[in-house]
This record gives sequence, structure tokens and C-alpha cells, in this order.
Amino acid sequence: MILFGGDGGQSSFGDTWAWDGANWTQEADTGPPARTGHGMDYDSTRDRVVLVDGIGKSTVPVPVSTWVPGDFWHSGHYETHLDQQVKVQYLNDTWEYDGSVWTRVADTGPEPRMGCGLVYNGKTMLLFGGKNNGTFFKNTWEWDGKHWTQRQDIGPAARAFAAMAYDSARQRAVLFGGAGPSLFGDTWEQFFQA
Repeated sequence: MILFGGDGGQSSFGDTWAWDGANWTQEADTGPPARTGHGMDYDSTRDRVVLVDGIGKSTVPVPVSTWVPGDFWHSGHYETHLDQQVKVQYLNDTWEYDGSVWTRVADTGPEPRMGCGLVYNGKTMLLFGGKNNGTFFKNTWEWDGKHWTQRQDIGPAARAFAAMAYDSARQRAVLFGGAGPSLFGDTWEQFFQA
């Protein structure tokens, strides 16, 4: 099992860890920029972990001026100090991990977003939804290992952070819940017809 990145509160993580069932081992120290809210799943046909989108968070110093009032004999003045502010950047890239090396494989495809669902359907990666600032997406994209293709924008309502899994017995991608303008508790399936 591979873990990458995550939310560190004021910043994001950019490290890769592997779980062998008993122990965590830190893997590659280079690869995608630090991020959280990304989509990630395993392509068993090509033996690759695919990672897409998310947000990078960092802390930057910002000058803040505060008015200090004077008294009867002295006028007031401004005092400037540095505050820490969290900067968020929506990412729009695709990476693959072969078990030892991360490789950036695309800079085009779905609009930058976080909270998308990503699942491998036995042939391609399917990406659904996500959000960028206040915009929620309801489009479906497919990654074939070389190119992103937008498949449809009908189906579930726009949402982010929906759970997705692939039911290999019935050959269907299953989506449940998520959040948009409200919380969802619905279930959807996507399958391909000959």
C-alpha cells in the first residue's frame, strides 16, 4: 500500500510511504510537489500508482500594519509586523509511481481541483467530480496511461470527496456520497456497454 502527501495544517506533505502489512517504510523523497486532497489509485495492468490534482498548501509571511492610537500629547502611528498566512494552490498534474520512482506524465486534462474521486476500472482510471474554490465539478474523465479524455458530464450532481470503488465482479465503478452545496447520500454506478 502506498501513501503520498496529506494535510499538515498550515502546509502539505510531499513524502511517499509504503505499508507492507506490518511496517511503514519511507520511499522516494522526490516526486510530486507536496499536496492534499489529491486523487490516487493503483493501475494493476500497468503496475503503477496514479496520482492527480489536489492542492498545495504553504505558509508565507505577510506584512500587517496596525494603528496604535496616541494619547493627548502624542499622535498615533502604524506598527508593522509579519503574520503567517496559508497560501493554497490548486494543482493540475498527473504523476505515476512504479514502486521506486515518481514520473510526471501529464500537465493537461481535468481542470485543477481537489477532492476528486479516482478509481481504476480494470482498463483505465476514472476521475469524477472535485472542486476548485467554490466551483464543484460533475464531469467524468478517463486516463488511459497517456491521455486524459473527458467522457461525460451527466450523471451524479456536482460534488467533491465522494467515495469511489470498482466492483470487478459486476464490472462497474461505484460512487457514494460526497459534498457540494449540500451533503449527498446517493449511490451511482458507471459501466460500459459493448
